[in-house]
Amino acid sequence: MVVITLVCSVIAFIDFICSVGIIIVGCSTNLFNQQLEDNKPGTILLCCYTIVYSLLISFGSIKIMDHLFKMVLTVIVLLGYLNIIPVVFSILQLFSLNSFDTWIVVIIIILTLIIDILFLLHSLFSIYFTGYFFVCYILFLNKTYSKPPNNISTDDISFTQLTEDMSSNGIMYFSYAPGSTNHFRRRVLENDIQQLKNKHITTVVCCLTDHDLTRLNMNGYQQVLESHGITYLHCPMIDYWIPDNRALYDSMISRVKTVLENGEVVLVHCNSGKGRTGLFAAGVLSKILPGESSSYYIKQIRLCLPGAFDTFLQRLYFYMYINKIY
Repeated sequence: MVVITLVCSVIAFIDFICSVGIIIVGCSTNLFNQQLEDNKPGTILLCCYTIVYSLLISFGSIKIMDHLFKMVLTVIVLLGYLNIIPVVFSILQLFSLNSFDTWIVVIIIILTLIIDILFLLHSLFSIYFTGYFFVCYILFLNKTYSKPPNNISTDDISFTQLTEDMSSNGIMYFSYAPGSTNHFRRRVLENDIQQLKNKHITTVVCCLTDHDLTRLNMNGYQQVLESHGITYLHCPMIDYWIPDNRALYDSMISRVKTVLENGEVVLVHCNSGKGRTGLFAAGVLSKILPGESSSYYIKQIRLCLPGAFDTFLQRLYFYMYINKIY
């Protein structure tokens, strides 16, 4: 999102200016020698850290818009935790000042407090994101690693579909993973494939990762589908996350759009058939009905697929995709 890039860049610029200002004012007025003589190296090191931090945040805010690289996001979160150290150090430095009777000292204090506040905001973001990730991870464990039911699920697959006026000439269905075994169900793939054939489904888009397929007891899934004449398309995404490969995501949704235009029936699924499925389906809808906003596509998908776009990152990623932010 452009706003995020601008905000991060502005914050980095303010930090940079404040730290440079502290060094210039402190050195030019002999403040370091007069009141911070014992901690002069530490103060200068703190300012240098802030400068390097500002440059890293500027770079990271740009790169995070480039497909939301997980490595960059991780570095930004870790920097937030690292900021706690200079904040504590700078506060101790302020208490070591002998007097606050000159405008120079007041300027130094103001600049330092600005840096500390921005650092603390970043630290709070890191704490929030870590908690968010931890909660998602716990939900992920409970949903996929818990003991499955003893009895085989024989009920019909719960299909939902995109409204016909938005599906071009074909039909796009959504569901949980056919033939999967997890905490909620123990399915038999051959039985589920018969239900797919009853729906005249000719193409299946799987948004599960290879690790998911193994964990859900879906080894050989592609081969079984293809043996029944069903085309298998794979656009893997980690649960609660986003596509690692933007080019693959784009090519797959374009391919599905073509399949629908040919009047065929498509099934899109992940594990539960919500988050990742909705992200893929919205991409297809954006190809069928171009020119709308990301919020429009998300709203339409949620109308037929409640629970879709259940994470902020998925919504942010789709916003970036629709607005061609590379």
